[in-house]
Amino acid sequence: MIICSCANVSDKKIHEALAGGARTLADLQQSLGVSMKCGRCKESVLGEISAFYGSGPGPQGSGIPQHLLPQGL
Repeated sequence: MIICSCANVSDKKIHEALAGGARTLADLQQSLGVSMKCGRCKESVLGEISAFYGSGPGPQGSGIPQHLLPQGL
């Protein structure tokens, strides 16, 4: 399924990037170009990151797994 239509990135490509070491939205933006134009896919991309790492959203609903956030946030 296409997650980011602007960059034509599927959930499969996101999973491959995460399996290859990507950890954050910024990592996926750099490697795949997701969420760089219109931003409509941002929540979906963050959801894919959370689902991949099996964690709920971090503080303020960031969608970033808690163990990947710096201490003190």
